Amino acid sequence: MIPKRDIERGVEGGARLAFGRNGWSDKFDLTTDGFFNSFASILITAPLFAFIVIANRTLALQLDETGQGASHLTIVLAVNAILYIGSWAGAVAAFAILAKFLDRSSAFVSVIVAYNWTRPVVTAVQAVPPLLFLLGFLSQDLFLFIYFITLLWGQYVTWRVALLTLHVPWSAALAATLIVFLVKIVIQIVIASLAAAGAPPA
Repeated sequence: MIPKRDIERGVEGGARLAFGRNGWSDKFDLTTDGFFNSFASILITAPLFAFIVIANRTLALQLDETGQGASHLTIVLAVNAILYIGSWAGAVAAFAILAKFLDRSSAFVSVIVAYNWTRPVVTAVQAVPPLLFLLGFLSQDLFLFIYFITLLWGQYVTWRVALLTLHVPWSAALAATLIVFLVKIVIQIVIASLAAAGAPPA
């Protein structure tokens, strides 16, 4: 069982890094235990991710006038759970390869711990537009615009993780961010294709 204090420090470090505040590195535990404990962020982020999936599904159903896009919520959540784990694993693997390629193997633990603990913060921010939409405070167009901005901000945070933990030039950090993003997209496409192929005909 991971101590509550370790989780609090990890999330605080992630928030400091994401929002450009100093002292983020002091909050991360870079020991072997700290490295593996940082993956607890997957469980912390999961409810927020599930909420975003449900909210986006609600919007999609509203936009789908034919009703053909409706899938059972359990199936939607199951597929997205696989996408969630697969994308996270892909990002970690990509960072591991990039750290070695950039001759920054010594920063491997640091970049993974930082990436893991920034995910709850990024996902929490990205959950705000769907929440406001479901509460009726945002129109569909405004929701899509703000949500897109939060997605871009999430990539900016990944760039900061690469820049500050791998200690590379901003251009190399940008390239690393794009590679991680593309790896996640490819994994999502493959998993979604497999799920669609295995789905029973309508």
